[in-house]
Amino acid sequence: MPENVATAMFDPAYRVPLSQTVLHDAVISTDRWELPLYKLPHQARDRILLAMLYNTPVNLVLNDDELDSHGEQIAELQRFFHPLHEAAATEPMTGFDYLSGDNLVQRTEFGDGALTVTANFGDTAHPASGIPGGCVEASVNGGQPQRLCPGNG
Repeated sequence: MPENVATAMFDPAYRVPLSQTVLHDAVISTDRWELPLYKLPHQARDRILLAMLYNTPVNLVLNDDELDSHGEQIAELQRFFHPLHEAAATEPMTGFDYLSGDNLVQRTEFGDGALTVTANFGDTAHPASGIPGGCVEASVNGGQPQRLCPGNG
């Protein structure tokens, strides 16, 4: 994918979550159905972090080849995502903040404390939150934060 197109579509520094207020205050996901996660391996890490940040599922193609190549990571993503989505699937996004001046550390909140997610799209740890670059932390109902560091696919 050309760099300028990748920047326009996936660069988290320029993306903000759009919510539709007509149907359940749902987050509008802009991942395209014809671009499953592993079709664009250079964007995989940021796309995973965006999906977790927005509490939306990752766009996957599940066939034998994908499961053979990425099955362990897909299972890891599901283990991390399932409790988040279970806790706040029908909750509206109630907060979105940039936590760093470069917009690469972002936090979302869903419902009345049902879910808080912080993603660090940078390459170095964020001093205030302690979240390493390329990682996301989520806390369900104010509980112990869980961390996912997906790497680059």
